[in-house]
Amino acid sequence: MRKTFILGKKLTIVGLCLLFVSGCAQLSSSDNKEPAALISSQKAAEEAKAKSPQVVVPANMSGEAMYKIMLTEMLVKSQRGKDAFQVIYPLALETRDPILAERTFQVSMLTGSIASIEAATNLWLEVSPKKALPWKAAYLIDVRMGAVEAGFKKWQTYLSLTDEKLSVSLIDVGVRVPQTAPVKPGLSFLKKVQEAYPDAPESYFSLGTGAEAYRQYALAIPPLTESIRRYQDRLDVDMTPFSRRVEREAYLLLAAAYLKTARYQEGIDSLEDYSEAHPKDWELQEQIARLEVKSEQYALAEKRYQSIVDGNSKALTAKLSLGLLMLERKAFLSADKVFISLQKQPIYKETATYYLAVSAQEQGHYKKAVRLFSRISSDDYYLDAQLHIIEIKFPKLGLAKSLQALQALSPKTNTGKVKLYRAEAIFYKKSKQFTKAIESYDGALKLSPNNVSVLVSQAGIFYKLKQFNKYENNLLKVLKINKDDVEALNALGYYYVENAQHLDQAAVLLHRADKLNPNSFYILDSLGWLAYQQGDYVKAEGLLERAFALQTDLEVFLHLVDTKVQLHKIKEARALIKKYQNTFQNDKRLERLLKQLKK
Repeated sequence: MRKTFILGKKLTIVGLCLLFVSGCAQLSSSDNKEPAALISSQKAAEEAKAKSPQVVVPANMSGEAMYKIMLTEMLVKSQRGKDAFQVIYPLALETRDPILAERTFQVSMLTGSIASIEAATNLWLEVSPKKALPWKAAYLIDVRMGAVEAGFKKWQTYLSLTDEKLSVSLIDVGVRVPQTAPVKPGLSFLKKVQEAYPDAPESYFSLGTGAEAYRQYALAIPPLTESIRRYQDRLDVDMTPFSRRVEREAYLLLAAAYLKTARYQEGIDSLEDYSEAHPKDWELQEQIARLEVKSEQYALAEKRYQSIVDGNSKALTAKLSLGLLMLERKAFLSADKVFISLQKQPIYKETATYYLAVSAQEQGHYKKAVRLFSRISSDDYYLDAQLHIIEIKFPKLGLAKSLQALQALSPKTNTGKVKLYRAEAIFYKKSKQFTKAIESYDGALKLSPNNVSVLVSQAGIFYKLKQFNKYENNLLKVLKINKDDVEALNALGYYYVENAQHLDQAAVLLHRADKLNPNSFYILDSLGWLAYQQGDYVKAEGLLERAFALQTDLEVFLHLVDTKVQLHKIKEARALIKKYQNTFQNDKRLERLLKQLKK
């Protein structure tokens, strides 16, 4: 599929505060929710509890105290949390009444002030030291402030007072800490929890889910894997419904982590046994299909998506992915049927219409494509649709009018402006104004300096202009941003091979690309040509034959024929050329090679 134009949060203090206090819901009454999601869902209940008028009147309160309590609730109802806190906190501090102290903490969560929350927490803890919830609030505040040791001691006190099962408390901490504390103290605390309970699979799950919440995906994989291993070591009789749900969520989180770290084949392998044992776990099957797509195992991914769609009529994202895969391999009739069926779903109507238009454009049905693109009005697809329309009309409009049409779009977001710069670059490239194309990419990079796709596209122009230092620098920058970017690993590795320089470094780059994305024809071609440059023609032949079996590609073909010549397999080389002469017509390099073989 053509990708001409389609080229990660700071939580508010109020948001943090709402997470501090609540007991875990009883899992037996919420079987449809995953453990972490179940605990996180308490936010809404906590917020409602804090904001709802609760006329708390402890015994033996004076008339003035009762008035202040009523005033507090009126202010809460009016969403004046700061004012409410200024009324109730001095009263609670004076009376040291446990009921008032608890309500003061609830009100403090509406102030947006960490200082107010900390003051209310300390008061509540002083007057109710035998209650569990104040210790939960206190440990989270400590971790947020970076006091990991103090927070851990308070968390242990909380565990000694709560009625929660340890397994539930371990899951809870993995959810709440990332929602309240910065990355460094948060992960340090979760690691300390895991080390304190080395035999509990939930402690590893907690560390893994916390790392994932912090977007530290590579750090999430080992503890999630260990959590799963420990669950698998348990006897079936020891696996409770809660344990099975945690184990399943660990697999889902693991799949997401492998996707985020571009360790696609490793992810597929690690999930294989569980997916075979749970063929109707559609959510997991969809995650595996995504991994297969990323590893370019399109046939397997399409088959898996088809299975998901056939088995689950509500799997609309899987159906969309199925259509996109069909579009990718140019099975337009099948893809169009999928998109037409998705048009009947209101939430997918615009998306399906957009890809029907893309399909029409790919097939050369330009009038139909423009008509469909013109129907797009949603913010998600409008700009892309308009860019496609201009692209279609470019041959008639010419460069100047196309650029005017682009500027008339006037996107407001940086993302939209980057798309416009990329479109400009493409039009300049089509018009062979390569310097202008580079300038447009520079404009995009000013707005989005770490935009890998732009850097790679610009590198292609540098290569065409033989500005090889800049080409190399762009690719090195990409790999600094993402050391696992397969396209950059292969491009830079092949560049070194092609120029017979830095072959040891090229080998490192290409073997990494192959590990991340095995059985990719273009990486196998690069590895084959590396072996050729190193004089290992037998190894080169094997790799190039594998690459050509995967994709009938001209570059691979030329490399393979050249390798056979080096191995003195002249008859095989001639036979190959004869067999594929019509497939690769009018290629001057092939013609020269054929003349050499005839001598």
